[in-house]
Amino acid sequence: MYFTLSAGGSSIQQSVTVTEPRFNSPTPSSFTMSAPLVPYDSAAAQLFGIQFTQDVRMPVEFSGTTTPMAFASPSVATAVGRYGVSGFNDATRYLAHSRWFDAGGSEPADPTITAYAHASQNAGSLTGVTRIWAPSAYRPATSDLSVFLRGQGASGMTAWYPADFIVTWDGSGGVTVRDTTHHVTLPFTATGGSGYGFLTLTNILATGMDQATFDVQVADGIGAPAYDVVNYQHLYMTEPTCSNTWWAIPSYCVALSQTAELMALDFDADGTADGNGIVIYVNGEYFFMEMAALPSAGTQWQLRAVSGFMTADCTPAIQPAMTDCSNYEFTPNSVRPSIVPGLRYNITVTQQFSVDAANAGDLSNVHTVPDPYYVTSALEQTATVKQLKFVNLPNRAIIRIYSVSGVLVAILEHNDPAGGGEATWDLRNRNNQFVASGVYFFHVEAADGQERVGRFTVVNFAQ
Repeated sequence: MYFTLSAGGSSIQQSVTVTEPRFNSPTPSSFTMSAPLVPYDSAAAQLFGIQFTQDVRMPVEFSGTTTPMAFASPSVATAVGRYGVSGFNDATRYLAHSRWFDAGGSEPADPTITAYAHASQNAGSLTGVTRIWAPSAYRPATSDLSVFLRGQGASGMTAWYPADFIVTWDGSGGVTVRDTTHHVTLPFTATGGSGYGFLTLTNILATGMDQATFDVQVADGIGAPAYDVVNYQHLYMTEPTCSNTWWAIPSYCVALSQTAELMALDFDADGTADGNGIVIYVNGEYFFMEMAALPSAGTQWQLRAVSGFMTADCTPAIQPAMTDCSNYEFTPNSVRPSIVPGLRYNITVTQQFSVDAANAGDLSNVHTVPDPYYVTSALEQTATVKQLKFVNLPNRAIIRIYSVSGVLVAILEHNDPAGGGEATWDLRNRNNQFVASGVYFFHVEAADGQERVGRFTVVNFAQ
């Protein structure tokens, strides 16, 4: 994962290796990134007694999570149905899936109660779209769709994240995809990942694919699919499933297109077209959509990518195809992953720490250094230059020094807006004479009326 951090006119680019959760993990994996970024205000730091001798920057730490299979719509059925991920039920397996609806509208009733292509109950419904199908291993009966599709679903979950997306058509087969949850625009991506694209027959045929090659290199043993009628098995030709680490047909990897293309679709892999339509890829997930024509300019669709734990009462009981469900309960995952492409966090300091000049604070720590004062102390510079310090003072204060008999010896005015907290007395009285040995009292009066009385000792030796 790549980060760009900016503050004070400086930018730092960081990359972090993100660990993919295990296929049977019931919890996300976490990662952390830290970098020295924000410059300290040296002048303000001095108010707190901190001295910077070089360019020191405050570290910024960012923590996030990655999505396990059980949390992602394209792979939750595999996680529960094949791997039995702890804590996840069959209702989540069959119902916790993404759904489409017209932008500005609402989700249709029972939008995900069947695992098969449907006008409104596999992955929602859209005006002008006859049927929608989101292929997912272990969501239909295994005899109807190969378990091998689990690899494609697992690859999708690495890029998938929960959010709402608005797809706006431009009238020429192109779209813009806006993540309205995180306020970012998804990029077009030819190789999958966190973006959007279209699987097209034109790009499939551009790989040199023919029926004989399809039967040997692509087909998974379910049905009798045709190479030129797009069905779920063509998804094996997309990245990263087509790579050497899974389906091992890198020479037939298909690049996604930035524009949609009407083409023959086969929903049951029997080699016969069930209608015309498109295959759209958004956020790590593929959707087959049957339609007579591409949407007109300005048409807006909304995709709600759902992640969480579900329960419901269904007829028949929870299984790949139901006719009705009620009493839905949905518990979203507590942690939203931060793998959104282009996601931007703005951290604003609304008020920095400052010295409150009007508040003296705690005066109990005001004292003299050294105490007792000897003429041989480290603060004595020469025989005629002596120093005694009052420390931990507020910004503003008046210090009065008295002899043990109550005679006013000296008055010091302390005014240090920088918050240094120290005042120096030269041990001379108001007649500019060095004071005699003895016990002295000091009285500190702060600007806010607080007072502090203390004492100290001066010991002079004969010269």
